Amino acid sequence: MDAERDAVISALGRHFAAGRLEPAEYESRAVAAAAAVHRAELVALFAGLPSTGPGFLVADLRDGLLAEGLQVLAEDLPGVMIFRRYRAPGQRVFRRTVPVRGAVGVSRQRLVVWAAGAKRVDLAFADARWDAALDVSVDRTGRLRVVAAVAPFHPDRSGRIEYRFTTDRAGEIVALLRASR
Repeated sequence: MDAERDAVISALGRHFAAGRLEPAEYESRAVAAAAAVHRAELVALFAGLPSTGPGFLVADLRDGLLAEGLQVLAEDLPGVMIFRRYRAPGQRVFRRTVPVRGAVGVSRQRLVVWAAGAKRVDLAFADARWDAALDVSVDRTGRLRVVAAVAPFHPDRSGRIEYRFTTDRAGEIVALLRASR
């Protein structure tokens, strides 16, 4: 539960840094997070905070990650989605880069990548497709890099979609994922 409390305090800190919480409100919520005994207490600490927009997980998804033992939640991250040799019915893209806002959540059970207002990756650590379809690393500029092969998830599609997010937690996320697998 310590890691979950730390992840919530960190997420609250980002809301504070973005100006969504006054200092006293942040302090009160951080103290409550540190003292929380049940996951429901942690979920309640996000009440009244914006959780909509292209860079924020929807509440149901955030609650699910909390219930599974949230390890890391980084939201409202600037980044890009890069389509490489992507083919879908009626669509062919050799390479296209799209700027996005996104989020990355890691629980004790799965990785979730949210970009441009939609869930893009939601993969349990126990899923057999992990090794064949997903690569997570830190790129040369220190950004989190998640590369997903499309075909294992959508048989009528091919190519790769790469998600790159600027976060000071990229190294922590990669290390956590490697330890969880």
